[in-house]
Amino acid sequence: MHGYGIMKAVEESSGGRVTIELGSLYRMIARMMSTGLITEAENGADAPHAGKTRRNYRITSLGLDVARAEARRLQDALRVAGDLLTDGEAGT
Repeated sequence: MHGYGIMKAVEESSGGRVTIELGSLYRMIARMMSTGLITEAENGADAPHAGKTRRNYRITSLGLDVARAEARRLQDALRVAGDLLTDGEAGT
């Protein structure tokens, strides 16, 4: 996907609860490229916008590994939070 497409996909998939400013998005893209989490992909079927070439990005194997590890970390954090909430209800 290209940057604007990523921004819109995040917004849509979160039901509008998560929005990313374009400037922040491109800083994140640059950081992820420099750390090898994503790479520039060949342009797909997206036509250029107003004479500008869109850069498409794809996740790397390292990026997938990092994303999976982060998902596990977040699941663990939610489990701990749920346990604390359940324990807190019992103590009231």
